[in-house]
Amino acid sequence: MYLPAGIIPPVPTFVTEDFAIDYRSMENAIDYHIEKGVDGLFFLGTGGEFVHLSTEERKEIATYAVQYTNGRVPVLIGTGTPSTRETKQLNKHAHEVGADAVVVINPYYFKLDETHLYQHFDDIFKESKLPVLLYNFPALTGQDIPAHMIKQLVENHENFVGIKNTVDSLTHTKDIISATKQYEDRFSVLAGFDDYVLGGLSLGCKGAINGTGNIAPDLSTQLYQAYQTGDYQVAEEHQQKISELCKIYHLDQPFIGVIKEAMYQAGIEVQSQTLPPVQPVGDEQKEEISRILREAGIFS
Repeated sequence: MYLPAGIIPPVPTFVTEDFAIDYRSMENAIDYHIEKGVDGLFFLGTGGEFVHLSTEERKEIATYAVQYTNGRVPVLIGTGTPSTRETKQLNKHAHEVGADAVVVINPYYFKLDETHLYQHFDDIFKESKLPVLLYNFPALTGQDIPAHMIKQLVENHENFVGIKNTVDSLTHTKDIISATKQYEDRFSVLAGFDDYVLGGLSLGCKGAINGTGNIAPDLSTQLYQAYQTGDYQVAEEHQQKISELCKIYHLDQPFIGVIKEAMYQAGIEVQSQTLPPVQPVGDEQKEEISRILREAGIFS
């Protein structure tokens, strides 16, 4: 069964000015990431603007992503919704089109007590024919997935293969790693924040799904390779550059447009159009992105 590891960029959903899927930009981004040695691609996550897409658009992107990637690297498809039924339908579709795994974010809008939250995930794991990763992002969803629940779900479901932990605390990540330690041969904890790629690896994370991996994937892949070979000085140098890149997240909320614009400025042939209500970045933001990219050594 697929076990996620390494660097897996959360690929943006590129669109044209009239909000149609921009397949040319999608292809350029996919090819660029694969050329830089990433270990997988995650579509329809936060940066993939899944919350601004219809169900049919999500299915269209999932189908396209699997077909165009064509087995070159594993493809992970984000299928999470607040609805258990809709999430299961999207999981079924991802399986039908040939995805390698699905990624399910914790439900948002209603805060669920632990009984309801556990049942939501339990139902999803029971029906999924694909490996499942959970996506814990309490800052956006309003609800954390506690470590003891993660452990219980891993114990009961062999198709629960990992979690992207997007929490601004290494202690929180460490607690999940400790709780699932006995299952580390079939379960991966992945760092979800760019600042914690190296720190997460040092605690036992098996990789990262980090947004700056879109802008400069070689920084993340080389950090990962350096850590695996014990070259910790190189790993630390790359982490410092990645942390410098993280300044772009503060230029806009949400950060969707700045990631796309930074990719364009880094030399990837993509459009930076966003889906409403998010607006494309302005001229001042573009200048700030250029400054941050220069300071991080992406270009001179």
